[in-house]
Amino acid sequence: MEDTKIVEPAAISEVLVTHKSEPPSLMVVMLIAAFFSVMSSGLTWYVISSSQMSYAGPVVILDATKLTTAAMNSIYINGKSTGGGQDAAREFAENLDKTLTQYSNNGVLVVNSAAVLNHPAGVDITNKVISQMGFGGGAK
Repeated sequence: MEDTKIVEPAAISEVLVTHKSEPPSLMVVMLIAAFFSVMSSGLTWYVISSSQMSYAGPVVILDATKLTTAAMNSIYINGKSTGGGQDAAREFAENLDKTLTQYSNNGVLVVNSAAVLNHPAGVDITNKVISQMGFGGGAK
């Protein structure tokens, strides 16, 4: 039992105090991107298949890359560690689901801008969604 080393409580508190927050991990970025991709493609498939390609309601576009970048910048600026980043990713997914559900309930089709070749002015809601989700005023 002479090999057993007892760690003093002061040493543990020093380790906890010196821990610095890290930028979000690649896994968090991938989770956010994957969730957004699944949500947007699933919603698009549902609306198109249920309407037999005769949808005549309003259509808006959302830039998933810009939204994900704003979310990641917010997580990084707020100093979330890797564990906190996972919580932030879960919160992002829930917040995005709520936001997109509001559009669906109002009869608005939201399409990922990566699937759109061109669009008229005024249909891009990315900055509005960034603001609604609390990631700032919407970067240009």
